[in-house]
Amino acid sequence: MCGIVGVYGPKASTFDLRKSIELLLKRGPDSHSIAYPNSSLALGAARLAMTDPLPRSNQPFGKNEDWIVFNGEIYNHTELRGWLQDRFGISFSTQSDTEVLLEILRIFGADGIKYLNGMFAFAYFDHSKQKVLIGRDRLGKKPLFFALKDSHLYWAPTIEALRKIITTIEVNTNSIFSYLAFGYTIDTSTIYKEIYAVKPGYCYEVQADGFLQSRRSPEFESNFTGKHDDPLLYQQIISSVSDRIENHHNVAISLSGGLDSSIVAQVSSKTDKNIVAYSLKWGDSDKTRYNDDFRKAELIAKNLNLRFEPGLYTNKSEIVFYNREKFTKNSDTLRSIKSTYIHFPLLIKYSAKRYNNIKPYLLGGLSTSFNLSGNQNSPEDNNNGVFRLKTNTFYYELGFGIDFYLQYFKFSPSIRGVFSLKNEIVPDLDPNSPWTGNIDKMSTRAIFINFSFH
Repeated sequence: MCGIVGVYGPKASTFDLRKSIELLLKRGPDSHSIAYPNSSLALGAARLAMTDPLPRSNQPFGKNEDWIVFNGEIYNHTELRGWLQDRFGISFSTQSDTEVLLEILRIFGADGIKYLNGMFAFAYFDHSKQKVLIGRDRLGKKPLFFALKDSHLYWAPTIEALRKIITTIEVNTNSIFSYLAFGYTIDTSTIYKEIYAVKPGYCYEVQADGFLQSRRSPEFESNFTGKHDDPLLYQQIISSVSDRIENHHNVAISLSGGLDSSIVAQVSSKTDKNIVAYSLKWGDSDKTRYNDDFRKAELIAKNLNLRFEPGLYTNKSEIVFYNREKFTKNSDTLRSIKSTYIHFPLLIKYSAKRYNNIKPYLLGGLSTSFNLSGNQNSPEDNNNGVFRLKTNTFYYELGFGIDFYLQYFKFSPSIRGVFSLKNEIVPDLDPNSPWTGNIDKMSTRAIFINFSFH
């Protein structure tokens, strides 16, 4: 995501951050900027706009002489915004998670990290206390490196970007030996003596005199029983996936065919997001042994599209009874039935291979409907002019259609058969009723033509 760089120290305003920002433009293609709020602070950011993409949320972001550069997403920023407004009377000028993070750090300092649900790396300047906080999320998903040199604090998401600011630096031979021996460097060290990685889950406070203090975020709290069928685990998976795709309409999934990516894909398919899955298949190489996973992923992808398409339907039916000798009035030989249904189908869509911009598909599944005009519990029957039908009905559905991939949307016409699984009529109280006595079963058989736009 975003690229963030900065310098804090007596001569920060003399540092040129442009070369560092140029290296980070691929992280943040939507906007980039450099700010010098005061003589001791230099900030730069290349932004990938996720929440509140308007220019008002561009970074570096300043408010009441406090400043922040931030990379990542705060999944619970909407909840935190409401809490800050209600409890502290905070007013917000944007809808971004950046401003929420700034206010959390302004009020709570490093302790505020415990309120955050997300992935992040940030640098925050506290004007009142004249200090800088740099920190990362507990899992360290967002990279952040720093250096303390010549009474200045430097930070950037890559060592290469830091090297564009710090021109004179020594190689750490011990770290190079560690990397050659183990494939990684030890702890937070890097191949340069002055550059270190910010520890996952840590926040560093740096004062104007260069004094550095580290703070560790609270550990995760868990009530899991350790059992695979723990309902808490299932709910956590659903909420975790939902949180991460909340601000995205189009979602891409790396589908390997393994258990974890299959679960993520299955949970994501139940949302209203446009889900696309990608898998890798190896050609002539020593990696063809992984193609079994590709075949599993392909099978999962073909059956992935679980569709939930609620709808509202109205209709009017007329039933004519021809055995007129059984009726005393001609009006009793005709019954008009008006119905309004809320329909809830849950369908599995099986698609063929896409040919140019066309992809045929089959679908089938189960559905239920609620008749808002249903009179199942009416104490009156046909003797009082009331033809009773059941309020709730279950169906099975079968159909076929074609996805047309157009420039701005997908058009999916389909023909679908809907077939009731149960008797929908409620017989009259009199078993010999001329209206229902000779009817064993009444059920829906219908053909629908559907037009969907995605």
